[in-house]
Amino acid sequence: MQLLVDLGNSALKYCGYDGGKIIAPQRELYKNLSSDKLFSTHLPDEPIIAAWISSVASDNAYLQIEQRLKGLGVPVIHQVQSFNEQNGIRNAYPVASQLGVDRWMGLQAIKSLDLSSAIIVSCGTAITVDVLSENGQHQGGFISAGLGLQLEALGSTALPQIQQVNIDAISSGFKWACDTEKAVISGTLYSIVSWIDRVVVESCNKNNNNIPRVITGGDAPVLIPHLSEQSRWRHEPDLVLQGVATIAGGS
Repeated sequence: MQLLVDLGNSALKYCGYDGGKIIAPQRELYKNLSSDKLFSTHLPDEPIIAAWISSVASDNAYLQIEQRLKGLGVPVIHQVQSFNEQNGIRNAYPVASQLGVDRWMGLQAIKSLDLSSAIIVSCGTAITVDVLSENGQHQGGFISAGLGLQLEALGSTALPQIQQVNIDAISSGFKWACDTEKAVISGTLYSIVSWIDRVVVESCNKNNNNIPRVITGGDAPVLIPHLSEQSRWRHEPDLVLQGVATIAGGS
């Protein structure tokens, strides 16, 4: 059994991989966890022969994860990277390493979803958009501040409650907010979903209007209900892990 790891800026996701499919994905918010609490949710029962890590976190956070895995007896640890070309997918960035490895893993995952092209939206600390053409060419993408960062920038106290508070301000159509908290939440959500919708329209205009739309990331469940043409979106919460699986499977 191999262990696949997606280390983001705030969340740690991991799962087992048996060479065919990912097994029991788990998610932990690691910022305030001590090393001995990492990977505490569930690890595969079978011995782990190797770990594959996709990390966009700080060097210190990566080292913490690496040391924890070594302490758990994982004998081989690989860190995946972005390349100019891999598995038939060509990177649009002139300097391949400048493309976040999480975005590269998302692109790598597309073929495993039986897709040949896609608009990929990842909604985490940052919101990223990437477009993959049918010929395997990454066209490039966009980056914007995520939901949490935008709420923080406005000094909102709503952030810890974002999934509990009334996001009714936009859930049932246009409605004026009548207190500051709801105004901040609704305004931020409107700005994000409007931006995503516009990027999708422009991408479809430059490509095939039927290009598949894939969304991932921790905030995806909050944003999906407010996107245009919801039925055309494919929610893949473990997209980065699926991309890491394609690398581990081809090693």
